[in-house]
Amino acid sequence: MALNKIYKNGDALLLTVTAGMLSGAPVAIGNLTGVLVTDADAVLNQAVIDTEGVYDLSVAAIKDGPANEAVAIGDAIYFNTGDTPKLNKKTAGVFFGYALEAISSGLTATIYVKLMNESGASTIANLAVSTAKLANSAVTTAKIADVNVTMAKLSDAKINVSIPLGAAGAISATSLMTVMAARQKLVLVNADIVTKNQVAANDTNYWTFSLKNKGQAGAGTDEMAAGNTTVATGANMEAYIPFALTIDVAKDDVVTGDVIHITSTKSASATALAEAVLSLTFEKVD
Repeated sequence: MALNKIYKNGDALLLTVTAGMLSGAPVAIGNLTGVLVTDADAVLNQAVIDTEGVYDLSVAAIKDGPANEAVAIGDAIYFNTGDTPKLNKKTAGVFFGYALEAISSGLTATIYVKLMNESGASTIANLAVSTAKLANSAVTTAKIADVNVTMAKLSDAKINVSIPLGAAGAISATSLMTVMAARQKLVLVNADIVTKNQVAANDTNYWTFSLKNKGQAGAGTDEMAAGNTTVATGANMEAYIPFALTIDVAKDDVVTGDVIHITSTKSASATALAEAVLSLTFEKVD
């Protein structure tokens, strides 16, 4: 047999505890919990700790906040160092065991508590809880500290803007139009034009679109996105199908106060645009 076995069962351990602790007191040493079965000795502050069984212990019927909340049979009980008594339902502490008796909300009583070190429930490993294990709406805003969630952590931190081009979207000649003024930092991720009329690609009769950031003083020249209906470098505009402008990723951001402007330039006898709408999608950034 192995000669290095220290304890047969491992439920009673001699460990160092806080000076002056007495037999019968609950204790947590790291994530190891138990109840003292001897007083701490005056020299080494060591005591025998029982890590298994059922003990009659003082428990407060409070939860996180702290807020009053009744203790029901089977409720998880936690050890919280700074509380008196140290056992309650406040999950910020170390998992201790399960209540075997009930306590009315806000009261403190001595009840049977089953120690549960062997369950492994005292800690949850990092990344151990998957989304599949969380109920819908399980994480409430009360559990998220202010300014703790950044835009990058949001799955849909986007703003959509749609603006008719020209009068009611009708353009039969070159048109200049202010689109919007930014009220926060944004990044352009999509820019589309939708029109009622099909515009066939043509190298003579075509439209050119230029979306620019005019800055905060109206003198900016950065072209954020552009497109045209030529055969050489553009494409057809199909009726009621978004015509995507190409975004310049080096010039796709705006800050508070920037003004966005679009120029729609008609060449020769390009087909007039009817019910034309510019659709922009921005991502919010911190």
